[in-house]
Amino acid sequence: MKIQLRVLGISLSHTMSGAYALILEEVGGNRRIPLIIGDFEAQAIVLQIEKMQAPRPLTHELFAQFAELFNIQLREIYIYGFERGMFYTRIVCSNGVEEKTLEA
Repeated sequence: MKIQLRVLGISLSHTMSGAYALILEEVGGNRRIPLIIGDFEAQAIVLQIEKMQAPRPLTHELFAQFAELFNIQLREIYIYGFERGMFYTRIVCSNGVEEKTLEA
């Protein structure tokens, strides 16, 4: 069963020094899941949330421009496992004709 999530916020991680906790919440529910992310990832997410521009494109912006240039749509990203402190995810993309899944 898939559950849609959205970003609730970001805070300093209390368990890992120099890391941040990205808090995702269930759409239409009350469950939450923290993901530990690095400083650069946290900065990129905060810039997007606050609708701020970096002076140069960040990695995710280059990826988005590449995907748009080649008519690739991001369908979904889903978490399918958690083992030894690591989440396992897949990214599903489509070019309008076929779907491809990437391990992330």
